[in-house]
Amino acid sequence: MMWVAERNGNVAGFLIGRSVAEEFEILNMAVAGEQRRLGIGSKLLESAVVFSHKTGIARVYLEVRASNEPAIALYKRHGFTECGRRARYYRDPVEDALLLSLSLA
Repeated sequence: MMWVAERNGNVAGFLIGRSVAEEFEILNMAVAGEQRRLGIGSKLLESAVVFSHKTGIARVYLEVRASNEPAIALYKRHGFTECGRRARYYRDPVEDALLLSLSLA
């Protein structure tokens, strides 16, 4: 699944995810730098969560760079909690990934 946010005729952000059984995984989400702090990320995230809930998904998962404090704050505002860590998961630079999840049950 993919959601795209437009603003003033331009792509402002997107979210890509996949569902498997009763889980939905957010694979990638991005908001253009000049479009951040306008609620676009929240709307994309809310759209994916609503879709997941309507289709019987029990839990939503994602990975995020451990240093990406703005993204982590966004996910936590939407109810995601840390459920694990993957050491040295990212490259350029090498960094841990935090695993976050949201229960829809």
